[in-house]
Amino acid sequence: MNINLLLIMSFVIALGYWLEEHTRWVAHISGLMLIIIIASLLSNAGVVPSTLESYEIYFKWLMPIGIILMLFAFNPAKLLKVNKNFIICFVIGALGTTLGGIIAGIICQKLLQEDYWRISAQFTASFIGGYENAVSVGSALNTPAPVFLKAFAGDSIFTMLWIIVNIFQGRKIGKTDEIKSLEGENNSIDIHFSNSLDTASVAIMITTALILLMVSMILHQYLPFIPQILWATTFATLATFTPLKQRFAGSYILGSFILSYFVFGCGAISDVGALFNDGIILLAFPAIIILVHAVVLFTSAKILKIDKEISIIASQCLIGGPATALVVVSARGWNYQLEAIALGLLGYAIGNYFGFGVAWILK
Repeated sequence: MNINLLLIMSFVIALGYWLEEHTRWVAHISGLMLIIIIASLLSNAGVVPSTLESYEIYFKWLMPIGIILMLFAFNPAKLLKVNKNFIICFVIGALGTTLGGIIAGIICQKLLQEDYWRISAQFTASFIGGYENAVSVGSALNTPAPVFLKAFAGDSIFTMLWIIVNIFQGRKIGKTDEIKSLEGENNSIDIHFSNSLDTASVAIMITTALILLMVSMILHQYLPFIPQILWATTFATLATFTPLKQRFAGSYILGSFILSYFVFGCGAISDVGALFNDGIILLAFPAIIILVHAVVLFTSAKILKIDKEISIIASQCLIGGPATALVVVSARGWNYQLEAIALGLLGYAIGNYFGFGVAWILK
């Protein structure tokens, strides 16, 4: 491992997240997108290497470890206390996203003949889970780096736009005067989503992640038709049903940081000028998928007479994830923080399955 490269990567990652936290325009495009752009600029300028071999360790090891750790944040116990209308909207929204992924692939098949099914799967996984699901599916399906990054850029753009749309949709819905969040729970961020780390817990999380990764690699050798990352994410989700979950506090934060090195590597091996020059990937795919998702979810919620704020939160949990769902909840003054986190993390847990399903159907 090149220590100079590692230092540069760490600095850019820290800068990206710091700017996202303190600068409004960076928050709009996300710190991860900024990391990709800076990495691409540095590689094109010759400051960091642009060859795949230079980042092989980050792609082979840090990517799956980061995803496993992020999935450790899923807390199945929370789902048992979520109002059934949230679950109904979430399921309908996930099906709408999946249908949108299939339709987008069919429409754009002739325009992107080689990779249409990969991109449809990547967007479907992302718009049910999050960017880590897009990484999982894109990597497992061997999506070419330039195509993957164009899709990632489109993902960032439409996720940002969907936050604005959902906040606007809720403009006529008043603030919740009473706490309507999960009964008997403190109305705060889930301990697994954001919390301080202790040495023992970090050691247990990393060791568990490595064991699950090793087992998934062995199973993939014997059953190569099942993607390795699918084994890994399945075992990671199952681990949250065990007593080990008590040691997974802060896993999402740790996983996000580790996965950032993979994101930097993706940017470094790409051409920054090519990121925004393909409207098909950047606009058509995500636009079609979100449109179908919205029609299916909001029409169904209206027919079922489910409160609009519930369908809005469920939609944002799917398209953006728990973090952006919290933004919408906070902006509108709704007391559904824990519902947003529980459903958002559920999306992370199931997103890969829907993504690979769309790839299988289209291919």
